[in-house]
Amino acid sequence: MLSHLLLAFLLQTQASNAALGYQFTVPEGFSAFPEGAAGNPDVVECWAEDEPVSAQGGLVICVQRLHGVIGREPIRPDEMPVGAQLTSMKWREFDLQGVRAQVERDEGPSFTLVAQVPLKPEAIQILLAGPADQTERGDTLLKATLASLQGQSNWLTHAERMERIGQTVGIWITIAFAVGVFFYMRKRRAAAA
Repeated sequence: MLSHLLLAFLLQTQASNAALGYQFTVPEGFSAFPEGAAGNPDVVECWAEDEPVSAQGGLVICVQRLHGVIGREPIRPDEMPVGAQLTSMKWREFDLQGVRAQVERDEGPSFTLVAQVPLKPEAIQILLAGPADQTERGDTLLKATLASLQGQSNWLTHAERMERIGQTVGIWITIAFAVGVFFYMRKRRAAAA
């Protein structure tokens, strides 16, 4: 049993891009889908379901570059596409905002989930789309993809923020001590004169 799990793990496709600094595990049953990136130079790569579960079609996952880093500011309502709603997602210890939208297509209703990931040197969006009857499954797959995503963030973790605060406090204490010694020595010299 363990050897079957190990073999399944080793056979999973790893997506990676050294220039954008990410690596993640592509969900099982998905293969490269270069047609998904055709016509959009910001879409880096896509994968599609080999055997769609839904009669309406399969799920597609794409990575899109954002041409810069993103901050922690929340998405404003005026930045949202019409008919979209905010959703919360987790990557490492970070709470990410995502967007969920339902759209009507010729093939029937579909959904799109988008998660913006604060990587450096450049943030990315992971998009997952498919038929509306697969929304819950798509949400699960996007969360699993984010859980496997590795890369360096431009956001500081809680530990990194505390370390920087500690360094800043240490600098201020050193300055305060130096100023205190200066005034003490000056007062002593004045008293001796």
